[in-house]
Amino acid sequence: MNDFLSDKIRRLEEYLPNTEILPIRLDANESPYQISDALRKDFEDLISPMEFNRYPDPYAADIIGAYAKAYDLPPDHIVCGNGSDELISIICGSFLSKGDAALTLSPDFSMYEFYSGLAEAKPEIYRKPDGITIDFDAVLFEAGRSSAKLIIFSNPCNPTSVICPRDVILDLVRRAADIGALVVVDEAYMDFARSDESVMKTEILDSSPNLIVLRTLSKLGLAGLRLGFAVGNTGLIRAIKKVKSPYNVNLVSQAFGAAALSRFGEFREKAETVKLETARMYAELIPYSGVIGFELPEPDTNFIYMKFPSDEAPLSIWEKLRDRGISVRHFKSQSALRITAGLPEENAAFIREVTEIFADLR
Repeated sequence: MNDFLSDKIRRLEEYLPNTEILPIRLDANESPYQISDALRKDFEDLISPMEFNRYPDPYAADIIGAYAKAYDLPPDHIVCGNGSDELISIICGSFLSKGDAALTLSPDFSMYEFYSGLAEAKPEIYRKPDGITIDFDAVLFEAGRSSAKLIIFSNPCNPTSVICPRDVILDLVRRAADIGALVVVDEAYMDFARSDESVMKTEILDSSPNLIVLRTLSKLGLAGLRLGFAVGNTGLIRAIKKVKSPYNVNLVSQAFGAAALSRFGEFREKAETVKLETARMYAELIPYSGVIGFELPEPDTNFIYMKFPSDEAPLSIWEKLRDRGISVRHFKSQSALRITAGLPEENAAFIREVTEIFADLR
């Protein structure tokens, strides 16, 4: 019987978000902080005059203008999407043709491989030798060997929490241009980095014809609005605008996002608090790494990453935390756990419970 599904859909492995609600949620890399009362009042004031019978601005000019001001960028270097996921999908579907090679890294955000496969490209995977560090010479070799048209990865990395220096990324971008590869750097977590290694700078974008940078507001406290941004030179951004759907970002998200960006200082302050909490969790856990036997890279994100030699220990820890009302992310294929920084009291509860669990593992 014909089920009407194409082969490319049959091959896809579905992304399954965690929908279980536990008292302490440290699994999704969201901000633990609600928006301020002042911003909530701004949102309420915006709702009443909205014309819900009209399509939203197809160019999302207000929010792009607000984002450009917040990050000191020209507005014509930015396109807004319904979350970074939509932009990844658009880039893969538009810059790749059927059969083209798209190089992703592992471990990294799984949706890069997902969307390149949906575009009927051929996913090529560079596997990090130790599961954490990246040999960019090897990445470029793999790109050349496979004639990759696209190289896409996150920096800082989700899930390892590790950041790569700007000069290393720019060297890859320059060398990738010589083999005809577009480089997409997903900087979703750059706002939490200990040092600014971002390549989202106007002078870099204008001198890099093969570079697109992805950013999002989801990690800063606006995950529910689903707002992502692709930033690049004007030629690349015009191309993305040409192929995206005309009204891809809804009326409410555009208006609320612009209002939030007008109070961007509030989000920066909360990001600094999250950075301090992440560092505190790291400091609390690092003494256990040698005793229990896990790797714990120093984080440049709003989460920490615990990598074990096998999956027995992380699975047991994940299950025991879950039984105690704490959700963290378990990566079976990586023998690892990823723990998002929550509110101070939530982080303290996690440290208390996980150290008790560690005592049982010794």
